[in-house]
Amino acid sequence: MLTVKNLKLPHLDENTLPIDFELTNGQILGVIGPNACGKSTLLRSLCAIETPVAGDVFIGQRALHQLDGITRAQHVGLLSQEHHIGLNISVYETVLSGQYPYLNHNAQLTEEAVNHTLASIELFDLKDLQNRELSALSGGEKQRVYLALLYNQSPHIWLLDEPTNHLDLGHQIKLVSLLKDKSKNKTIICTLHDINVAAKLCTHLLAKTLDGRWHFAPAAELLNVKFLKQVYGVAFDQIDSKEGQIFMPVYGEAAID
Repeated sequence: MLTVKNLKLPHLDENTLPIDFELTNGQILGVIGPNACGKSTLLRSLCAIETPVAGDVFIGQRALHQLDGITRAQHVGLLSQEHHIGLNISVYETVLSGQYPYLNHNAQLTEEAVNHTLASIELFDLKDLQNRELSALSGGEKQRVYLALLYNQSPHIWLLDEPTNHLDLGHQIKLVSLLKDKSKNKTIICTLHDINVAAKLCTHLLAKTLDGRWHFAPAAELLNVKFLKQVYGVAFDQIDSKEGQIFMPVYGEAAID
């Protein structure tokens, strides 16, 4: 269980209201809102990369800041939009680094760790690329490498900052299916700009409206054209399809008040 209490994020307007929510396994939280509203900062705060101005984050009954780095990495993993891994290392080495929180005291890799790494590489269609350096990959291929790294790390809580970035449609669909399956025994939080991915994937939403308020509720309660306009300041059309509801932004002068 992940519990966020009265959390105020750094780098934001001091009038921005605090965040409160609680998630358990089986729930996927989508964080939506305009650029620079604090979505990425929230994820970094939930894994102790950023320090909140106020409030607390609990994993189970333990406060996040009380966990040592190794324990924290076993519980929480982040797919960031910014990566600091050297581009001259191979796909295999990058994905393998997800096993580092589980190394024994001699820092030796087990056969199980190697096998899990290879399985992660195959799951994200990287087997033919595993010996190539990151610098030789496309943006979508790199994104799949970083997703495979997180999968290999296998934390209890997955934090994904724009996970569908750079992915082609086939890999986007595969990722949505994978995340829904993994959420049965994981807690997943992802920032998203694609409202239709959020509608397909998420059980709950955390949305920041233009008045600075954060709203946490089941996705079905917030996914409507009236509320989305409060989030983005633009008009939406809602279309019913056999795949569920589809939300389309309205382009043109009438879209923005």
